[in-house]
Amino acid sequence: MGKGIRVFIVTVFLLMLSQDAVFCIDKTINAKKEFGQCRVIIIGNLAVNVELADTNQKRAKGLSGRKELKKNEGMLFIFPKTGRYTFWMKGCYIDLDIAFITTDGIIQEIYSMKKEPLNMPDEYLRTYTPHSDRIKYALELNYGWFKENNTKTGRKITILSH
Repeated sequence: MGKGIRVFIVTVFLLMLSQDAVFCIDKTINAKKEFGQCRVIIIGNLAVNVELADTNQKRAKGLSGRKELKKNEGMLFIFPKTGRYTFWMKGCYIDLDIAFITTDGIIQEIYSMKKEPLNMPDEYLRTYTPHSDRIKYALELNYGWFKENNTKTGRKITILSH
């Protein structure tokens, strides 16, 4: 059996095991435009459902205003070119983890980000910027997700296409 078929079978199996897989499937079927397009990414042996932030407007909004994220859900920020991109927690109601990822899918840096007071002036908000200028993606997940799932820098992620 070829590698591609094995990856496909493992992915389908992981999705069937994941009750949270309904998140993106429901949103795609129901075409809820307020959330955008979804993908499944594989980190180690886990399937994670992510919304894509692939436009300037979606990247600017991010997860601000969200009151919760279900287990193994998040947002994948896709940048038009590699660089150093800064994040903050403006308007966020929940604590998050963020991983900065290179074009080849390698996690370079991981930060835990705590929510800030909603009325805090922008100039006082903490910012999170990777050291590397080779970042193509940023992945936001629930606070503590990377530690709980023993995911460290150097781990590869795989973005599955439809």
